[in-house]
Amino acid sequence: MKRPVVFIHDVGQTPACWKPFISRYGACDYLCQAPAWPWLPTMPDTAASNTLWSGLSIKSVVDHYADWIDSMSFPPLLVGHGFGGLFVQLLLDRGLGTAGIALCPVPRRGHWASLISLPPPASAPGSTHVLPRSVAMPRRLLLEAALGIGTAIDYANDDRGPLLLISAGKSRRVSSANVAACYRRHRRSMAITTLHAFPHHSDELIVESGWEAVADATLDWAQNPE
Repeated sequence: MKRPVVFIHDVGQTPACWKPFISRYGACDYLCQAPAWPWLPTMPDTAASNTLWSGLSIKSVVDHYADWIDSMSFPPLLVGHGFGGLFVQLLLDRGLGTAGIALCPVPRRGHWASLISLPPPASAPGSTHVLPRSVAMPRRLLLEAALGIGTAIDYANDDRGPLLLISAGKSRRVSSANVAACYRRHRRSMAITTLHAFPHHSDELIVESGWEAVADATLDWAQNPE
């Protein structure tokens, strides 16, 4: 039986950014799903997106993925990038998912950079499925992340699934120090927590040159979390 995995994209992205990882995971007999954030079509109309994204909150996005996971026949592995990495931690804390992988996860509080700069428009090679820069970003969600609204995590939760945190040494949004601090907080729990650093990768580590090494590292860990 194929093992289910749910990929959660970053703010400003669409599920198409996971195309390389999906090909890699699919070849390893995973059943891959990459649902979009709520109200986000694959190729959004700019005017519609300005309205639909305006009220988006962290809770509404996490609830959206929680409902998706609850509808699945078997609990999946969760893989998230950027804000998706934060959502993976929140979902694991709810007891959802067999394990979680968070790549350059946005900090749960104090991430003011999100209000100033957006992530690069990561997309699969040859893909045009990214949000145009003219599309309004979910300012409420970004402000909540800066203030820590809706992002509470029980770092001492011994019952959550195993968690792999991945840092990128050249990331301009989420520093290696941020990810290392997140790792230390999760170490309060008896649950498995692992930190893996990619010092020569940037924010675009899921699609940039060398993404294969990143994908393979996550796959190796998923086979035997430790």
